[in-house]
Amino acid sequence: PVDAVVARSVSLIQEEAVPGSILPNREVTIVSEIARKIVRVSFNEGSYVAPGQTLYKLDDADILAKLKQVRSELSLAKLNESRLSELLHGESVRQEDYDVALSKLQSLEATEELLIVELEKTSIRAPFSGMVGITKAQVGSFVTPGMPLVSLQEQHKIKIQFSVPEKYLSHIKIGSTVFFTSSINEKQWQ
Repeated sequence: PVDAVVARSVSLIQEEAVPGSILPNREVTIVSEIARKIVRVSFNEGSYVAPGQTLYKLDDADILAKLKQVRSELSLAKLNESRLSELLHGESVRQEDYDVALSKLQSLEATEELLIVELEKTSIRAPFSGMVGITKAQVGSFVTPGMPLVSLQEQHKIKIQFSVPEKYLSHIKIGSTVFFTSSINEKQWQ
């Protein structure tokens, strides 16, 4: 009696379990760009926020007052420049007088734009959707530029961070399928 075995080709599935961490796709610390007092916090800690949603509102009363003043001066400067422009065509006014009026108008327009930018900075908004953490500043707090206010994590997509033993590097390629489980739940994810 002789035992015979037929050899055939079979795919070998090689698996390796390695520890890793689940990270948010994007994470930022929300900071203020200007020094101001917080007048409103517009989110609940641990809640979901939409992109562009106001998180903090800073005091803007003085900026609004300056903007109102500049707009008043701007309307007068536009009127003055328009009058002098007509008079310049009729040669009833010197070029120098018109140039001064035009320069004042342009200066006020630039001041208005600057104040609008400053005003926009008083609304601190979420750059993308995600979950906010615990706020580090409350209504009445004075914030300074760069001061951390709250963290924001995008959680629709995640990143898996893990290390692969060197002996398996030749088997791993960009686009390879990776399966993982979490210690919270034994469900296998791809």
